Amino acid sequence: MEQNQTTNNPESETNQSPIDNNNEPMANSTSNSLSTPDQTTPERKMKPSLFFAGVAVLVLIVAGVAYMQLANDKANADADNNPNITLTPEEAAEPVAYVNGIAVTRGDLAESITQVTQNALQSGVDINDLVVKSQIETQAYDVIINNELLKQAASESVERPSDEAVQAEIDTLVTQNGGEEAFAELLTEFGLTEETLKTNIADNLHIQAYLDTKITEVEIDDQQVLEYYERLGGEAAGLPPLEEVETQIEQQLKLEAEQNQVSDIIEELRNEAEINKV
Repeated sequence: MEQNQTTNNPESETNQSPIDNNNEPMANSTSNSLSTPDQTTPERKMKPSLFFAGVAVLVLIVAGVAYMQLANDKANADADNNPNITLTPEEAAEPVAYVNGIAVTRGDLAESITQVTQNALQSGVDINDLVVKSQIETQAYDVIINNELLKQAASESVERPSDEAVQAEIDTLVTQNGGEEAFAELLTEFGLTEETLKTNIADNLHIQAYLDTKITEVEIDDQQVLEYYERLGGEAAGLPPLEEVETQIEQQLKLEAEQNQVSDIIEELRNEAEINKV
């Protein structure tokens, strides 16, 4: 169980935040993809910071997104808002918490803060707002705790991914980022070595394999799709006709349902774990 000096459950903390009062993970991402450039849907007007609602889960459920976003980070981070945190090797190795006796480090937290901040920037959130900064730090901390819990659970129940599987992911990244030289420059820019990247990819694949054994497939019916479309405002809000976006909506609803399942898995793991914040 979590000790008194640890953070609270991520769900309870985020629900208390004044910028996160909705439990529909990442609904804003769908409204972004469905809306026209000059229109803002009611969903977007009401909930501009929805990336917080599911980020602690989203980083984990879509295994691979954490490292696949490197290219997006390069394209979207500007000089004034670059969230990268520079630490000495000694600082990076300092523990910030222990999860069942295993340390998670300041370096892990710094990487998580960078990623959550990038998600915020891409969602149009003002990362200079003090409340937002606090929420980013809380979410980033929850991510590394959740990640460690899932890594430990995966180690107990599923095999580690093969070197070939990890290399296949790296090869994909190299291709997507302009070849070996460009990719090496990108890793340097973000302070990552190839070995660190391999470890991160292996961890993500391992976690996904574990989640695949726990998550049940969700079926979305036409009525659910229609209700979601109408809740976003439909064509009156500038969205394309339903038949053009129903596949996207179905995928979004499935993602939300999977995120809810992962939230339950993480809550159970937290309840059974000993988590001590340093």
